Amino acid sequence: MAKKVFLSLILVLMVALACFSGRGTDPVMPLDPTLGQSYFFLVEGKFREYDVREIRHHGVNISDTFNYQLREEVKEPFINDRGDTSHIVFRYVRTTATASWSLDSTWSARVNQDYALTVENNKPFVKMLYPTIKGTTWDGNAFNTSEIDQYEIVPFDAFFSIPNSLISFEKAMEIEHNVEDDSVTVRDNRKEVFADSVGLVYKRYEVYKYCSLPACLGQKIIQSGRFYTETLTAHGSVGGS
Repeated sequence: MAKKVFLSLILVLMVALACFSGRGTDPVMPLDPTLGQSYFFLVEGKFREYDVREIRHHGVNISDTFNYQLREEVKEPFINDRGDTSHIVFRYVRTTATASWSLDSTWSARVNQDYALTVENNKPFVKMLYPTIKGTTWDGNAFNTSEIDQYEIVPFDAFFSIPNSLISFEKAMEIEHNVEDDSVTVRDNRKEVFADSVGLVYKRYEVYKYCSLPACLGQKIIQSGRFYTETLTAHGSVGGS
């Protein structure tokens, strides 16, 4: 697709045209071009730990529920085949707080002047655009072959309290992903929240297909899909340094 061929140009233009996006108002372009980069917080030697809850729906009243813990560690930088500096991110999981961590997957991430990007299971996603402006929208799938997935910065530099937790942050940024809910056939409600100098602190995905048979149409009975949350429980430096 043309949008893939001219991707780099499009992302730059998105930043330049951000003042025209939003919900009825024109955001003011900040003077600092790096504004928002500290929210992604890609720093070697840092870690974050999360409680994860996942429900996978396989049919009406058929589902599997998983509760576990996830730990991310930012490792050393490397130069990729395009000459960009990226960081390796090790992801560990365990079933309980007393169990040993086990390596689950290896991702990578990078931050440049215009955007932050993660490569998750070999699939790249544009997580942020810079400078950060409330109301900015972009295609999170711009670097992969999936359909357009619109991301939007809702609040920026706002107070955020993690649901069902005593943890809160004075400066946080919430990014919505392609919100869709027709109350009949589908629900796609995803968001990620990043805190200044911490990184991702909360993630919630609800992606469902509802039963469309005559007996259950319009009743929001889940036929298939996934519910997923990541809730930050700890963060800091590996080794406590």
